[in-house]
Amino acid sequence: MLGEPECTGGCCGRLSVFVRRHGEVVEWSDWQVPTDQVRPPAFCFDTDQYDAELTLAVSTFGVVPLDRCAPPTARG
Repeated sequence: MLGEPECTGGCCGRLSVFVRRHGEVVEWSDWQVPTDQVRPPAFCFDTDQYDAELTLAVSTFGVVPLDRCAPPTARG
């Protein structure tokens, strides 16, 4: 999930996408968007460039890629 409002994803909207690696390509596809929005097309990125951008995000903003995160805990 890329973003979700405080109320819930189904209420105000949410943006989520499947991110898959296919050899030398990273694909973003199968978008889930608010019901009144148009789904974006699939996007493909070069794996090396994608990894470089992830490294930059981690070093600049402290963003941690999801594949390096611990599983989420249950919300109370």
